[in-house]
Amino acid sequence: MLIVDEAFDKLDQSGIERMIHLLIQQSNDDVLVISHDPSLMDAFEDVIMVEKENALSRIVD
Repeated sequence: MLIVDEAFDKLDQSGIERMIHLLIQQSNDDVLVISHDPSLMDAFEDVIMVEKENALSRIVD
């Protein structure tokens, strides 16, 4: 499994698109992308969204 944590933070839109393409094309295993950017959700097949409310985090359906 490849874990990518905030890898898109400093990229422009073109860089984001290239990175997504690279992750999807080159990955033979699962990829876990951690990001605060909700616009990336549409690029991936399965999404788990976690929200923090007060001191607790919860998984959102």
